[in-house]
Amino acid sequence: MTQEIKGFDLIAVFLKNKFLKDKYVIVRYFLPLSVMRISSEYALKQMELGNLGLGDEQVKNTPCAYGDPLMDMLLERFCPKVEANTGINLLPTYSYFRIYKHGDVLKKHKDRQACEISVTINFWSEDSTEWAICLDGVSETAIIQLNPGDALIYRGNELPHWREAFPGKLQMQVFFHYVNRDGKFAKWRFDKRTRLSGLHGVEFPEKTITIKIQEMMRANKKGFEKLKQFLFRNSRKS
Repeated sequence: MTQEIKGFDLIAVFLKNKFLKDKYVIVRYFLPLSVMRISSEYALKQMELGNLGLGDEQVKNTPCAYGDPLMDMLLERFCPKVEANTGINLLPTYSYFRIYKHGDVLKKHKDRQACEISVTINFWSEDSTEWAICLDGVSETAIIQLNPGDALIYRGNELPHWREAFPGKLQMQVFFHYVNRDGKFAKWRFDKRTRLSGLHGVEFPEKTITIKIQEMMRANKKGFEKLKQFLFRNSRKS
């Protein structure tokens, strides 16, 4: 008697095969809505308090952050999901996010070695404006629209990718980067840091993390300071 294959197994096989063939795959509803909402609220609060960088070499004068404690925690937490959709055993390297503003352009580029497997996720948009990410795939140029919570997983250091001028007001994109655990770029684990930031190595169920952050952020002027203290305490435990 043949073993029954469940629907989710078939989807996983399809996505892994697509990634192997095309070097990219789109995963709809990659992030739970609760995680997406509270993480974007956290990032916007960081921007409001002036705790973000103001631009980098790729996009000037746009709020951004490398290795943020909360985002690095999500980088690690969702690594198994990226592995499931690529069929590759991975090591996390670093997280990054930008809060794009009207008119921002992401120039055509390839990522560095630490971004062997990259994930870009639409976390939040101030309005419903669509903003495609474009990449030169194996056989053709792909123009991909990601709704909030959707992810594009791709070989960042192989496929050139870019975005045209952003027509909306504000949009938050988060990037998770990984390398093949058994590949030639494995030396880039943690982006050659001693560890990830923040909650690395601390085991909390996803629901518990979300509730904890919500409690500290909810209509409370001291909430953000409590959140920072929570992240700092748990980073010291790792």
